[in-house]
Amino acid sequence: MRGWTVFFILWTLAGGWATPLPEAAARLYEQGLTHNRHPLQSSPPPFLEPTSDGRSYVAIWQTCEWPQTWIVSLPGSRGYAIEDLAVWQPHLRGRKVGLICLQWWLGAGDRAEDYLSPREIYREIDLTLQSLKVAAQSVVLEGFSRGSTQTFSLAALDVFAGRRYFNLIVASSGAVSENYPPTRQILDGHFGAHPLTGTRWITVAGGQDPNPDRDGIPAMRRSADWLKKQGAVVVESIEVPDSGHGALHRSSQAMGRLLQHIFGSNASTLQELSREYQRLRTVKGHFQGGQWNDEVDRWAGRKHEVMSDLGDALGQAGTRESDIIRWMGPPDERATPGSHSWASARPDQGDYLLVYCWRGHHDFLYFLCSKERVLSSQWWMAGE
Repeated sequence: MRGWTVFFILWTLAGGWATPLPEAAARLYEQGLTHNRHPLQSSPPPFLEPTSDGRSYVAIWQTCEWPQTWIVSLPGSRGYAIEDLAVWQPHLRGRKVGLICLQWWLGAGDRAEDYLSPREIYREIDLTLQSLKVAAQSVVLEGFSRGSTQTFSLAALDVFAGRRYFNLIVASSGAVSENYPPTRQILDGHFGAHPLTGTRWITVAGGQDPNPDRDGIPAMRRSADWLKKQGAVVVESIEVPDSGHGALHRSSQAMGRLLQHIFGSNASTLQELSREYQRLRTVKGHFQGGQWNDEVDRWAGRKHEVMSDLGDALGQAGTRESDIIRWMGPPDERATPGSHSWASARPDQGDYLLVYCWRGHHDFLYFLCSKERVLSSQWWMAGE
């Protein structure tokens, strides 16, 4: 692939990742491992491929030999591809999908030159997709925060290059800026006339984002309006009033809506998920005073995956409380917002919470409800 040998990441007995990479890319990869808070799944194994200039790398993970859908993801400011991949994994198990995360930050500084430029990003995406023999219109491009701001020029480059890989582009918590030089190039015709015409978009934002005019709901509404003026199709604007920066991955409601657009509503049946969850709920793991059990204790272990899928399916606004209890059983706790240090849950946004423990009260899924209807759902992760 691209003149480089593709090296599969190997999980060593010492509990670390080992892969040969050019020196600069290997150093950047090790730096990302040090900062990653979300352990990677080792089965199936992801693999790394150096960028064409050897300065960085691409992390690639497939759930099957020939994925029907690919997701290309760009992390935010000072973000790491390995952590980005780990955050996505729980939502993608059981689906025929490939995930590509590009390490586009070079590991030091926060100036524009400390990141790959949009043309460099697209070059690496294109080379990777070509090597994987990915077809046109089978890729979802997603960018978070600063990564989101790159999606506008990347979509234009994709059309200009004639590749048209991107069937859907997701701009998550990062608005378009007409003063950003790559965006100006779109408006000035560098990528041809009206390159965004007909491209399909989803915008995502949280109502509690600390920078609402840059990354929050007002900013992403402005971005959606701008896209429409360029002839793009905004499929949906996902807004989560009680979530903050990064609402897409913080909110089961937001992720559920996106996954429905990507995979449809029948990726896993509720009946299958419900049966599996009831089984896993009886398994006593480390956080319930038992022995460590990967199936219920590990990040992206089976219990985490099943609860993520149930949260995605049932966490949509308007879902009946009775439906949650039907599929998940009685909650582990029924609580009042504000009675604990609940994440993003305030008394004025709901009457009560239905709490379902993953790893005891260390990490859990909760549904914010009012009048027996769901307003939203979120994960509480200890220390996050």
